[in-house]
Order: sequence, then structure tokens, then C-alpha cells
Amino acid sequence: MAKKVQFRMLGLGTAYCAFPDTLLSGQFEDDSRFDQPFNVIGVRIFSEGVIFELAEDDGTPLWPLRVPIFRFPAFLNEMRRLGLIESLETLHTIPHAEAMKFIPRFQSWHTIVLAQQFELEIKAGNMTFEDARKFRKDVFLVPSFRSYYEECFSSGKMPKGKKGKRRIHNPNIENLYALANRIHKEDPTLSFETACWDAVEQRPDLVPDSWKVDPGGNLKREASRYWDKSPYSQLTFRQNRDK
Repeated sequence: MAKKVQFRMLGLGTAYCAFPDTLLSGQFEDDSRFDQPFNVIGVRIFSEGVIFELAEDDGTPLWPLRVPIFRFPAFLNEMRRLGLIESLETLHTIPHAEAMKFIPRFQSWHTIVLAQQFELEIKAGNMTFEDARKFRKDVFLVPSFRSYYEECFSSGKMPKGKKGKRRIHNPNIENLYALANRIHKEDPTLSFETACWDAVEQRPDLVPDSWKVDPGGNLKREASRYWDKSPYSQLTFRQNRDK
């Protein structure tokens, strides 16, 4: 499942970021550390996400926490197209206060992208409005998606989804998928197939019973058949490793 982490920017305000549990696991000796707010004295943007400069309660600097964010490269490309950033090479020069603004900007942009994808999935019969509400209820705040919902509701033609073709969202598989992508990204020598096997070996508690014979192979096939094409895709994040 996704975990919401609070970053308390000293002198800049507060920001919240949500990450899959497996993306955070292992960054500290005790993963429960992510349940507590982090003090931050600076924020920097890099090509794949955000760097939070952590500090003690009194402001004493600790270390930078580098957080890659899925689809962040696509978001930066859009910001560059709109003229809001000059180039990817100058990201490190963005002042802390301005860098912090990129977090809510990304969240708003990503919600719009998901709303567009969800609408296409609903029209194709692969998702319903209830599915969308369960996965990301904030998509209903996007005007175009809200209008589509209201149009369907007022006409009495609410999409029901195609029988036999809808996929039930499995948070355990989502977490395994996120972990495999993280492992693949962190070790340039690994193939994605090997990363899938490492993921299921690290978290056997998340492996579905039906995968017991070939868990790594099943995760790789699931990634190719569904997750890499889904609203939760991390394919671009994975591909950026070899650029």
C-alpha cells in the first residue's frame, strides 16, 4: 500500500508525499521512521524526483534523502515545455522555496494525468467510477473527469465495466512491482527479470498463492501485460536507468 510521508520544511511549510511501502523499505534501519515527520532545511530538484535535506529538531543538518518519484521526468518535460524551467541541467540551481512548489505542482499534474487515463479505462470497460474513487478519489476534482461523471450520472448510463475483462487491483502485486523497479533502478547490472526474482525473494509475504511455482516469472509477466501499461506504470522510471 502507499504510505503518506510528512516533510516539515523549516521556514517553508509542510509537504506530504505518498510512496509505495516497498519503495521506502530499507532506507532506514526501522521503516517505522517514515511514520514520523521529517525536518527539512532544504529542497532540491533532480531529474527523477526530489532531494530533501534532513535536519534535527534544532536545525542541525543530517543528510540528504533522495526520493525518486514516478513520472517526475515526464512532469519536468511538461514544465520545460511551458517555460517554467530552463533545462534539466539547471535544476540544481532552483532555490529551496521555489523547489518546494514543485511538489504540489507535480501532484496536481499527476492527478490530471490519472483522470485522463481513468476516463479512457472507464470508456473501454476496464474500470468503473467506483474503481476510480477507490484508487484515487481526487480525480473527481479534475473538471473534465467530473463533467464526464456528471454526464453519465444525469443520463442514467453509468458504465458498468466488461465482465471477465476487469482486473481487480491487488496492492500486494503493486508493491512487488514497485520494489522490482526500485531494485532494477539501483543496480545497473541487473536485468528486470532478475529484479523481479529479487523482489519476490525479499517480500515472499506479498506473493499470491497462485504464483508459488514461478513467482519471479509471474511478476515479470504481470508487469509486461498490465502494470507497465496501467495508470501506475513505472516503465519510464525503469527505462531512464540506461540513458
